[in-house]
Amino acid sequence: MHTETMSETDPVPLPADWLAQGHEAAIDCETAAMLRGALMPVIRSADSWPDLVRRLESKGYGLVIHDHKLVLIDTRSDRLLCTGKFLGTPLDELRGRMGRPRINTSGRIAA
Repeated sequence: MHTETMSETDPVPLPADWLAQGHEAAIDCETAAMLRGALMPVIRSADSWPDLVRRLESKGYGLVIHDHKLVLIDTRSDRLLCTGKFLGTPLDELRGRMGRPRINTSGRIAA
C-alpha cells in the first residue's frame, strides 16, 4: 500500500466549491480535518509571527485580522477561509506564545 505524506511546503488542495463559498460554514468535516491536519503542525512549530506567515505562504495561505479575529485566507483569491479558533488556535493563544503580531495596512499579518 502506498501512502503519500505532505511536506511542510506542499500546497493544501481545497475543493473549488469551498473556495467559492468563502466562509468556514461551507467547510465539510472531511475538508476541515484535512486542513487542520496539514496546517496545525505548521502553526504549532512556528516560533514567531514572521516564521508562521512564511510557512503558511509556502502552502498558499495567509493570515489577516478580521473583526478582531485571526482569519486564514487563500492567498490566490484573498478569500477568507476560517478563523484560527476553527483551526484550533485562536488569536489569543498565538499572541500568548509569540507576542503581538505586526499588521500591515491591508490587515494581513506581516512576515
